[in-house]
Amino acid sequence: MLAGISCIYMSGGRRDSGMTHHSLHILHCSPTPGGSPLTFTAHVIGNCNVPTGTVTFLDGGKPIGTGILDGSGITTLTTSLLVVGNHDITVSYPGDFNFQPNTSPIYVQVITGDPTTTTLSVSPNPAIAYSPIAFSSKVSSQYGTPSGSVSFLAGGATLATAPLNSSGGASTTVGTIGAGIYNVVANYTADTRFQPSSSSTVREVVNGANSVTRLTASPNPAAVTQSVTFSVMVRDAQGSVDPTGTVSFSSDGAAIGTATLNTGGVATISTSSLTVGAHHIVATYAGSADFNTSSASLTENVGLIGTQLSLTASPNPADTGQTITLTARISAALTGMMPFGDITILDGTTALGTAALNDQGIATLSIPSLSDGTHSLTAVYAANACFGGSISPAVDEVVQAYDFSIAPSNTSVSLPSGDYTKLNFTVAPIGGFTGSVNLSCTEAPDHTQCIFLKGSIVSLDHGAQTVQVAINISDVYGYGQFESSAFSPPAGKGHAKTWLALALFPGLGFLGSFRKRRLKALHRMAILCALAATLLSMQACTGKLPGETPPGTYQLQLSGTPNGAISIQHSVSLTLVVTPSSKE
Repeated sequence: MLAGISCIYMSGGRRDSGMTHHSLHILHCSPTPGGSPLTFTAHVIGNCNVPTGTVTFLDGGKPIGTGILDGSGITTLTTSLLVVGNHDITVSYPGDFNFQPNTSPIYVQVITGDPTTTTLSVSPNPAIAYSPIAFSSKVSSQYGTPSGSVSFLAGGATLATAPLNSSGGASTTVGTIGAGIYNVVANYTADTRFQPSSSSTVREVVNGANSVTRLTASPNPAAVTQSVTFSVMVRDAQGSVDPTGTVSFSSDGAAIGTATLNTGGVATISTSSLTVGAHHIVATYAGSADFNTSSASLTENVGLIGTQLSLTASPNPADTGQTITLTARISAALTGMMPFGDITILDGTTALGTAALNDQGIATLSIPSLSDGTHSLTAVYAANACFGGSISPAVDEVVQAYDFSIAPSNTSVSLPSGDYTKLNFTVAPIGGFTGSVNLSCTEAPDHTQCIFLKGSIVSLDHGAQTVQVAINISDVYGYGQFESSAFSPPAGKGHAKTWLALALFPGLGFLGSFRKRRLKALHRMAILCALAATLLSMQACTGKLPGETPPGTYQLQLSGTPNGAISIQHSVSLTLVVTPSSKE
């Protein structure tokens, strides 16, 4: 083995008209045994001046050292690190103030070494995709134990690189190989003493890996028409690599759709078309070149959309006979959905009526009247194809007594034809009634009058009231009373009798003033004068007496109706017996 061989790099040139020309020379000292010290000498020559600065020594374009030019433009680099093989050596000069940059021509330096042998083993074989596969290599030489590293390649692509140990062995484990058939070799990379070598090819079979599919659904259970999202996660059964490909979904055997796995091995699909009931959902991973197919299933329960119902009553409490308005409001458990159909209102178990829901989920029903007492009212919504049924909380509607009674002092009167009488008529409140009552008299026969002496409206704000009703059975109020007076003229003197009555009317009024307060006396006098004038007119125009109710038995109806919206009415029957006039 030769040692201390000097390879001298020489460079020369001149600069003319601002240009510098260089020629680079190197003394050949190739080949050289591996591990031997090798000195490269570079000489940069200028035309007039000596170049200054540094130069860089490169092996195949990769720097292996630098040197500072001396006063003669010379520098050296000594190395024993060049590995066995051919090396393209160049020197690069960056230039200085006087000289331009320059690079020498390539000098091929051959480093010779001792031969080696490389072996390879792969386990397991066959293997499962993306499962750990062990690669082992042994590099040997009759001249010693090589150092360096071994690269493991499959189909020309490097799988891994491992350093040689002190025995010349190298091993590594790879878990990133997909399914397929691979030609694997181990390449020993030469060091400074030993030659490179490659192993024989090993045929490695890698089968597809098993996959695991997991399926979830949200929400579950769901409401009909509600969107349900099915999510699938596909995983390598033995490793950590995310499978790729597509997943198909079905419900009770009918296809729902397909979805592609994302980079995380997840695929999702949504549907709102599931009907009410339990559905068998299956997600099937189609597999890929590296992963086998797999599937998962679950039961998705779909029910009706839940509803919630409330009921209000107004007024509450209510008075007897008062109209009550019932308002039902419904909402759905699913946002954006509105129940439809009818609401039934129950009083206990008795249906009071039904009302249709509007587009706001409101139904109203007016009840004309409920009996006195407390009524437990509920609203009921019956289930349909989409919405579940519901019952509102009970509302206790209180109907308080709010009534009145009417009672005449007599239910039967008997009068001669043409006469009149007065009855006391009592109107009394019941419960919380404090309003006023309109009184009326109906079904009176011809020439009969019912006259409420203080008006037909009675206020019960301060309790029961007694009113007087005059029953007059002639066209002129009080006429019968005049006919039977002690001042009546002799029979056959009709006109004289009339004038006599006219003459007595004022006197009767004055007599009344002595028995009653003066205000009432004046009021009665005015009424009597008006009646006298009417009678005088009748006598003056026709010469006839006022009409009288013929004898007989009649039924009058005395009624009371409250003012306001309460639909209450009370009536009593008064029997009127008209007898022949005592004058006949």
